[in-house]
Amino acid sequence: MFLFDRLITKIAHAENMVKNAVTFICMLFIAVYTLGTFDFLKVLLAFLGFVLAYHSVYFFNDLMDYEIDKKNAFKRSIKPLLNGQITKKDALSNTFFYSIIGLSLSFSVSFIFGAIVAALLFMNFLHSSNKIRLKETPLRLPNLFVMQCLKVSAAWFAVSNSLEGFPIFLVTLVGFYYLISYSYYKQIDRTPVEEFLKQRKIIFLVALTAASYFLSVILYPFRLLLIIPFIFGILSMIIIVIKRCYLRPMIKLLMVDLLYIIIFLSILMSVFPIAPVAQANEYLEKSFEPVKKNITETEKTLTLYIQDKISAFAPGQEIFTRIF
Repeated sequence: MFLFDRLITKIAHAENMVKNAVTFICMLFIAVYTLGTFDFLKVLLAFLGFVLAYHSVYFFNDLMDYEIDKKNAFKRSIKPLLNGQITKKDALSNTFFYSIIGLSLSFSVSFIFGAIVAALLFMNFLHSSNKIRLKETPLRLPNLFVMQCLKVSAAWFAVSNSLEGFPIFLVTLVGFYYLISYSYYKQIDRTPVEEFLKQRKIIFLVALTAASYFLSVILYPFRLLLIIPFIFGILSMIIIVIKRCYLRPMIKLLMVDLLYIIIFLSILMSVFPIAPVAQANEYLEKSFEPVKKNITETEKTLTLYIQDKISAFAPGQEIFTRIF
């Protein structure tokens, strides 16, 4: 039983790093597919910097939530700090080690990429720190939404500092979907699915997620990336509802992991020239072309606005370049 618990802990611990790696690689494929070029060494440094830096947040969060999480049997079974595999001193050392190494690599890629990774760590600090604790305030969801959007977008800025072709509605889709998943995870043990879906906040988030989803399907060429996980997500929800939310938490988390794998495979199918996939995407492209023209201008306007905001980093980038 002890060996089984250690195995579960290691799987759960490695799972976070794998999820972050898959998130980065997914957007990287989309960026390269859209822009048609990339610097391998730069992307490799960005990948390592992003994964290592963001991995530090899990140790930090475990330290901040230690007193609360140790009362939860499920969390004790998967978190190394709670089940004694590492000490608080180890967790603190790992927080600093991963964040410093990750940020160093990230800023070596570019100032903007490093700033995005640093912003992710800072916003997580605001979310979890016992001194601020945004997770216990109404600002937790807006903060998490921005964090998730930055997390998904990071790989794009490892390839380009321009937002031309940037899939903004795909990013908001992931952000809104994450808020729904986060809200459900926090209520997983005490709220049946039927009651969860009736909450006004969740209805609003579902509407925003649906809008982002359909805009993404209409606008972007990697449609199988969107359609296949959507079908899986619907089937998963049906299974959970039929089981009336009595599935074990670990099984629910494994279903989320399977969704990550399906998204990754969908990207591979969408990016690489597999004949049936290419034919399906071409058919969908022709079907959505009339609607796409009307929406593209709105997306360009929004993208230009964000690009102007990013340009505000230019003075800071020049100072950073001179110093280093």
